[in-house]
Amino acid sequence: MWAPAGPGWNWKQPAGWILSWNHLATYGQGVPGVKTLRAVNGKFPHASAADLKATGLCAYLGEDGASLLDRPLGLWRMPTADEMVRSLSRDGVNAGCAWSGKPGFSPCRTTPDKETPLWAPDQSPIYYWAADEAAADQAWYVAYNGAVQRQPKSFGNPRHGYRCVREPPSR
Repeated sequence: MWAPAGPGWNWKQPAGWILSWNHLATYGQGVPGVKTLRAVNGKFPHASAADLKATGLCAYLGEDGASLLDRPLGLWRMPTADEMVRSLSRDGVNAGCAWSGKPGFSPCRTTPDKETPLWAPDQSPIYYWAADEAAADQAWYVAYNGAVQRQPKSFGNPRHGYRCVREPPSR
């Protein structure tokens, strides 16, 4: 289940940027909120996958996925690169992609496109951060066309987004 519009999906900040991997991972450290990350000796400190799981923004989403709480519920999380790649579609049909675990284009039955339900075709992000770390200072991201690459965790721009995910509620 993908997060609806709101803080769990490409939450644009007042200055126009979308959260970096580090911002997402450190949301709940100290007082919950988006942290101003500052370079130390010319380098940004990097959060870890453990930080992303424990203090990441997704963990603070309410059950509806559209509101942020002051404590983590742990219902929502960042998806892995493999989960995103396997969710890519074209013309409303799953594109049949699988990630090899390496950078580059994922093999697919058909070339995926930037379409719903995973993507918002009317928004600028064409890449989504994945929960997976590529190195201590890098994380994987997935493009709408099935490409998977790595980027510094501190990187952020309007074309890099994210989307939280959760298991559907049991009925």
